[in-house]
Amino acid sequence: MPTRPHIRILALAAVLSLDGCAASRGPAPAEPSFVTSGRLADAMTGVRTVALAPGSGVDQDERVDARAVEDALRQAIIDALTGRGYVIAPPARAERLIGYVAVVDFGVEDAQLFARLGVSPGVGVNDAVERGTLAFFVLRPGARAPLWRAAAQGVLDPNAAPGRRAGRIADAVQTVLADLPPAR
Repeated sequence: MPTRPHIRILALAAVLSLDGCAASRGPAPAEPSFVTSGRLADAMTGVRTVALAPGSGVDQDERVDARAVEDALRQAIIDALTGRGYVIAPPARAERLIGYVAVVDFGVEDAQLFARLGVSPGVGVNDAVERGTLAFFVLRPGARAPLWRAAAQGVLDPNAAPGRRAGRIADAVQTVLADLPPAR
């Protein structure tokens, strides 16, 4: 199973490698944009037990309560999964791991980020992660390569009221996981 630092690296690499990710340094857009790689149904067919991937989380930003953002994000993911009949299990007993990273405001270029993490950025990496991005991915336990990944860009506005921010998170999770098939 990937370690906590590997999960963070995978999630950031996943969002950075999605085609169509644009760099933005301004405020979060009024409407989020969504990109995916692969089919969620293919990654989840025949699966019943899932866990939130260890190492998932919210990058710190002094303008938002990272705990509140993470709680809203985790709850929205769990609600979407259980609403389709999936059983939340400990990571060691899950058939799939659902990972996420929330980037409120990223003022670092990709090359700097990967250098700091000790990872080569690889091919197809953009200049910077868009402000307010939620990255999602599905892994088989013990694997490092995601079966599926998605990004919801422009979701987390650090200037939005906490209730509005939580609502945008829930809406984005529902959109990203809309193709989630029912559990087997």
